[in-house]
Amino acid sequence: MAQVEIEQTEEQQKLIQQFFSIVTLQQSYHSQEVDYLASLEGEAQLTPEPEKAKITCRKSTFQINEKVLNELDKLHLTLQLELGKANAPYKEVIVEEALVRLLEQESSDRSALISVLLERQKSRDV
Repeated sequence: MAQVEIEQTEEQQKLIQQFFSIVTLQQSYHSQEVDYLASLEGEAQLTPEPEKAKITCRKSTFQINEKVLNELDKLHLTLQLELGKANAPYKEVIVEEALVRLLEQESSDRSALISVLLERQKSRDV
């Protein structure tokens, strides 16, 4: 019996370590995000790109369902673990790709997309 309790304790310790690793990643992500945005601003001021190659980014703020944001956090952390923190895409890149795919779907199956969007809107109004 003592061995089973020790194994459970070790399992619990592993889970606690994983939890703190995820929390640490989330905290460092915020710092990384701030540094990235600052570097973008610095690059834009120091080295302007030629007009036709320039990508314009606009800051937007939206209210998004907490469950969706939790899934985004989970995906982002998973990518950081799989690819390494330095190589993982920023959350903004993930969201941008999701929007691009949504807009592409709009052109191929507009009525189904509108139906899903209207349902989501109704659930927000409740």
